[in-house]
Amino acid sequence: GRATGSISSINIGRVTIWALVDNQPLVSTEIEFVPGSPVLAMKINDGQTGEKAMLLPQPVGVLVQDAFSHPIQNLKITFSVRSGKGSIAEPQPSLTNAEGRAMVHWTLGDSLGEQRLRALIDGMVTPLDFTSFAIPPSDGVVKVLSGDSLIAPVNQPLPEQFKVLVTSKSGDPISSIPVEFQVLTQGGGAWSTSSLAYTDQNGIAAAQLVAGSQVGEHQVLATATNYGSVFFNFKIVQQRTVQIIKLSADGLSARPKAELSTVMKVVDVYNRPLSQETITFVQTQGQSYIKESLPMKTNSAGLLTATWVLGTSGAQQMEVKAVNALHQATYFTAVVVNSAPRFDPPLQKNIAADAGQEIKFIVNATDLD
Repeated sequence: GRATGSISSINIGRVTIWALVDNQPLVSTEIEFVPGSPVLAMKINDGQTGEKAMLLPQPVGVLVQDAFSHPIQNLKITFSVRSGKGSIAEPQPSLTNAEGRAMVHWTLGDSLGEQRLRALIDGMVTPLDFTSFAIPPSDGVVKVLSGDSLIAPVNQPLPEQFKVLVTSKSGDPISSIPVEFQVLTQGGGAWSTSSLAYTDQNGIAAAQLVAGSQVGEHQVLATATNYGSVFFNFKIVQQRTVQIIKLSADGLSARPKAELSTVMKVVDVYNRPLSQETITFVQTQGQSYIKESLPMKTNSAGLLTATWVLGTSGAQQMEVKAVNALHQATYFTAVVVNSAPRFDPPLQKNIAADAGQEIKFIVNATDLD
């Protein structure tokens, strides 16, 4: 009388397991698949140039993932200055966020030249070492204007240019400053414009990149002569990719033809909400359907709510699909619980009859569902 089963997944998230006998739910359990041990660690914004005794233009940090490239949250990262006598603004250790990132603000020491910072990652043997270069005080600053955290498929142009802004310390734009854009990671791409640009009358310099063939995280360094440098982070994907996050309860039991509200959020690989993303639904088990017209679109916050009308019995499953992007398979599940049939007239009990006497029964069974 025993039945056994098992489940494994390289994806993360919550799944509901139901045990059904004759389409009736007897027991259910929820399993939360979480990221594994830290295996991959990547430096963010390493190699910056900034004025001595001043805060670097951008925070530095690490991205930590497991063996399946899932970001690891709440992992301890300890940053410490190794040379240059600078300082870290945040108390240590730091904790990675939901994207697997831990960032700190590094103020350089008073000496010129190379300065170093180290990050110790809980669960990993090898630390990450960061380098910065302190330069004498200048009359201006360089900042990222736009183009950070872009996403592009392999061998396709990034959706916008990398742009920097060079200004005086009082905020006035500085023109005719040479800015060199450099791809730091192998396979990151090639420039469709010149990698050497000059700031215009508004203090802006820009360059356009065509993504390379190496899928993953990449960086571009933009250096303004005598004013410092800034980084741009971008990601190359095989195809456009999104993540569908279920926000409403899953694995519910309900009566036949019940209407359940399914709520989800659609984000990009940097966890930014995607507006007007086209979503459709496909029934994969049961006799259920979505009440609204398909396909549907997310709102400005990346949210979408659909009314799921269940079938008349048994397990129900509805798959959520992004029409124009890849993503992990996403399902909503439910079980329809039926009531016992009604017999009319009620079954008689303790009937007395003579031996050999034929007794006839006419019983009508009505499904109350």
